[in-house]
Amino acid sequence: MIKIIKKGENKREKGQALIESIVAMGIIVTGVLGAFSFFSSSISLNRLVTNQYAATYKAASIIELYKHCIDVKGCKSDCFSEALGEKQEKINGTNFTKSLIVDDTNFESKGYKIVKVNVEWQEKGVWNVNLEDRFYKWR
Repeated sequence: MIKIIKKGENKREKGQALIESIVAMGIIVTGVLGAFSFFSSSISLNRLVTNQYAATYKAASIIELYKHCIDVKGCKSDCFSEALGEKQEKINGTNFTKSLIVDDTNFESKGYKIVKVNVEWQEKGVWNVNLEDRFYKWR
């Protein structure tokens, strides 16, 4: 069977193939850019979670140091500065600001004091971790 092709139809087929390839390239580029965007945000969120973990660990260690200082030395004022250490600390390239608040207004009446630790850092905004513990009279 012999097929006769007119001049205009062959050009249309070439144009259609060109448009199909442009659409296919657009879909591929969109997919690749989406994957890069996903990996970029994943790395950013991983750093944020790492800093949250470090801040939580640091706050818990400050409370434990304060508790140890009270157990060893009794309720002296130097436990406050000994547990807190330096107000600024750099961990994994991030500056953390630490603060320790001791509320012992209920110590005589209810038999406990509240110890609060706040660890704050900046990373695309201000983030902080607040940890609280209650120390009861046990001796």
